[in-house]
Amino acid sequence: MSIDPSHCGVCGAAVESGHPRIVADVAAAKTYSQAWRELLLTCGCRSVLSNRIWDGDTVVACLSVHFSKPDCELPKNNDLIAAATHLA
Repeated sequence: MSIDPSHCGVCGAAVESGHPRIVADVAAAKTYSQAWRELLLTCGCRSVLSNRIWDGDTVVACLSVHFSKPDCELPKNNDLIAAATHLA
């Protein structure tokens, strides 16, 4: 699946790569355009973990969890996100 890079945030990157993606610090990340980065920061989002949801061999959705602190225990939460994605 190809996604327009100007709209490709962490969810788009997870879907396109086929792997979970982590943004440890939204303020420093080049993953987002300036407009998206400013919007996320305004909403209090400082870190993001995204994983794609599969139906067989097809990606059907993306689960994205946003945290209010940078590096908000992302490795610890990675297992939880993987479990939630599997259940979805």
